[in-house]
Amino acid sequence: MTLRSRRFIGQFTLSATLIILLTLHLTGLVHLGFVEILDNAMYDLKVQATTAQGVDDRVVIVDIDDKSLQTEGRWPWPREKLARMLNNLFEQYGAAAVGFDIVFSEPDASSGLPVLEALATNELKDQPLFTEMLEQLRPRLDYDKRMADSLAKGSSVLGYYFNVNEGAERIATLPKPLFTQEQLGSLGGSFMQAQGYGGALPQLLEKATAAGFYNSLPDSDGVIRRMPVMIGFQNGYYTSLPIMLTEAAMGAKEIRLVNPGGDGFNRFLPHALDIDGLNIPFDEEGGVLVPYRSQGGYRYVSATDVISGQAPARQLEGRIVLVGTTAPGLADIRVTPVSEVFPGVEIHASLLSGILDQNLKWKPREITTMSVISVVILGLVIGTLLPMTTPLIAAISTLGFLVLVLALDIWAWNSMHMDFPLGAPMVSVLGMFVVNMSYGFFIESRAKGQIGRASCRERVCYVV
Repeated sequence: MTLRSRRFIGQFTLSATLIILLTLHLTGLVHLGFVEILDNAMYDLKVQATTAQGVDDRVVIVDIDDKSLQTEGRWPWPREKLARMLNNLFEQYGAAAVGFDIVFSEPDASSGLPVLEALATNELKDQPLFTEMLEQLRPRLDYDKRMADSLAKGSSVLGYYFNVNEGAERIATLPKPLFTQEQLGSLGGSFMQAQGYGGALPQLLEKATAAGFYNSLPDSDGVIRRMPVMIGFQNGYYTSLPIMLTEAAMGAKEIRLVNPGGDGFNRFLPHALDIDGLNIPFDEEGGVLVPYRSQGGYRYVSATDVISGQAPARQLEGRIVLVGTTAPGLADIRVTPVSEVFPGVEIHASLLSGILDQNLKWKPREITTMSVISVVILGLVIGTLLPMTTPLIAAISTLGFLVLVLALDIWAWNSMHMDFPLGAPMVSVLGMFVVNMSYGFFIESRAKGQIGRASCRERVCYVV
């Protein structure tokens, strides 16, 4: 066997080994951390390069900021303040819908009403004057009822959260599930499954238009690239705050499940939720990719200005309002592809904007199969081509394949809103080049060494 043949077989064997390793990674049998890191890094670059510019004037964040805490007092506030804020948002400012990135799971006792009620049934139960005065004061002191009545004045969406830890508490009440297990079938098998929850106070939930959870779905590196569309609990599946807020703002009657099937391209289309023609695609884990906006993408209005009625009406009229916080002491800060210090409420706003703009990115349902096929084809083509070329031609060819992979991915991202993980294809292209060049250098160095030793032996024999 010639040196060139041995070199080709060795290089192709190493190339095949790399293809097998990448295939095992893509199918979940082996975890290659560096491939996942590259996947995430390339995804983050795409998000940063394509963030929407300018302010989304449709969504406004009412911010429980430091100014509000200094003016209204420390959090949590008495719900009569929130009732006044809701009254102003709906009646004075004409907000289209209001959603809370906050949970209200416990009764508000700050007015002292529970203490007065206890006195009326114990120490002062024989004092009719006290009982009469209490009944007169009750409407003013029942802060939960005041907030509930204010929620009913417009399209309002409460927040709540799920807990996936075993033995987690179940606090207050959940809304009705969006779907049942029977309706989803096997589709929800890989969704996040909750063990407990922090729900909404029944009195508030009864008067609100809807409620949605505000859980996130961070990746293994802690960065929030996706948000859960649905979370399962017992026999039901519940949906998120931005989705329920979209439904409330549009006045939609229902949220439908879009379950594409059949042959051809439909096989690759994702499952989705449909709100009056607005599609929200989600992956097999029930996650949707968040289309982050550039810094300063939303207008913030201080909560205290809304409570006092001093906020400019033009900033809130007809807008979808998210009530949340950026105050450092309330710790609603997240890590995202666009910033390591990102307000949690703005993640919900970004997803809401993406739903309205219909620019949500999606992964094909057959993404694993597509990734394996791309890696195998690239690996076989490059692994066969490079051993037969010079180092210069090999470098040019590798660069060409790399540009081709990136160009196709950028086209799919911008034209079809499709996200195709780049880690494995890029490792396949660059890895083939490194493997082949390194092996070729090793074989040539070894061959030159053997020739040198043989020549030396011949000269020694001649002198003798």
